[in-house]
Order: sequence, then structure tokens, then C-alpha cells
Amino acid sequence: PDLVFTTEDWFHPQEIVITGHQDGVVDGIQTASLVFGSVNSVDPAYAGRTLADIEFTVLDTSAVANTVFVDSFATNEFVNGSEAFPFHSLEEALGCNAPGDPGGGPGQEDLIILGAGVHNAHAVFNGSPVRLISTQGAILQGSGTGPVLTFFGASTSGSSVEGIELRGGAGEAGGVFV
Repeated sequence: PDLVFTTEDWFHPQEIVITGHQDGVVDGIQTASLVFGSVNSVDPAYAGRTLADIEFTVLDTSAVANTVFVDSFATNEFVNGSEAFPFHSLEEALGCNAPGDPGGGPGQEDLIILGAGVHNAHAVFNGSPVRLISTQGAILQGSGTGPVLTFFGASTSGSSVEGIELRGGAGEAGGVFV
């Protein structure tokens, strides 16, 4: 597309909008450039000039299918459950549609990876089996007297919890209700 300035509007800024399209490929954060051709003008002061390229960052919003990341220390504004843009809490993850899952939250996914730190939750999984894991020593902290995790229904058979300490809230016993 051309960017055209006339003698009547040359002093008005024009906006360039670049829109990325989701490709479903997890390829990390990329750098891209907006490259301009030479200026075509009847004014000899501008004719043939070349504008400097504008470099920008493209965020990878793709996520690994059937995997959701949760990091309570993450500070990213944009979240989608990918490793680059993890959910900030297990509760936030359970309340959102997960990547690769058009009909429900991460309880429908195969794998939920918790980052280090304390995650406050009473998580209820009702659906497909789920692996809830942490290789960084995550702690699931309950509140009140209820269980920290609940796996509900025969379809959650085969679910597992690996590398995560479970603590009840307010000194009460926590645990898993199956």
C-alpha cells in the first residue's frame, strides 16, 4: 500500500497499522521491520529520499496444545497460558479458555505447569484427566476448611499431581478430594 501526502494534507500525520495473524506455531518473540520504498515526489527536496526502516517486536501468542502455564510471579499484562504469557494464578487459568480448548478451562487440558511460589486455590477439575506438575517447588495453598484440589467425575481418572506441596488454609488440613 502507498502512503500518500498531498499539498492540502502534508502537515497531518498519517497512521500505519500493522496486524499480525495467529499462525499456531510456537516460535518465540520475533523482531520485524517496516521497510519503506523511496519517496516519489514532484518536490526535488523529497524525491528519491529513502525513509529509515522501523523495527518492532512481534509477540508470540501461540501456545503449546494441551499445556497451560501458571506463574504467580509473572508480571505480563497479556495472558494466554503459554510459557511466554502465563496465567498469574490457577484461578485465572481455570476461569479462561485455554489454548487448544474451545469449550472450557484448563481442566480439560492434559497438562498444567505451575511455576515456583505459593498459589492460592481451591481447584475443581471436572472433565478429562489432568497432570498438574511443578519442577520448581510450587505450593498450592487452600483457604478455609475445604480441599485444595478436587477431581470430580470418572473422566478425571488418571489425573496426577507431581512436585507440588499441598497446604490447607488457616491451619486446617488441606488435601485432595477425589
